[in-house]
Amino acid sequence: AREAGTPLETSRAFVEYLDEFEAANGPLVVQAQTELIPDFFSVAELLAASDDEGDQALARRMYRRCVDAEPPIHGAHYWPDSAYRAGFVHQYEVEQARSRLAAD
Repeated sequence: AREAGTPLETSRAFVEYLDEFEAANGPLVVQAQTELIPDFFSVAELLAASDDEGDQALARRMYRRCVDAEPPIHGAHYWPDSAYRAGFVHQYEVEQARSRLAAD
């Protein structure tokens, strides 16, 4: 969304697509949600900067998703991609999201 020509519209579309996908297929698996924390946070930041109350409500939802996607045991999180990675690498985004929600 940050690289899009229309970041707010792209951010809204991301949230809408996520809602539609989960309505049709159920929630994303826990591992995928955790790996999407940076994307949730980036979209939330773009939406939070808007003056529109609807965008700000979407931003709060995305911040909440960041916090909710934090794994209970950081060292047990894994993501099986080409460069195998174990551990939780998205703590900064979760802390920032938690801070934004507390300030609201």
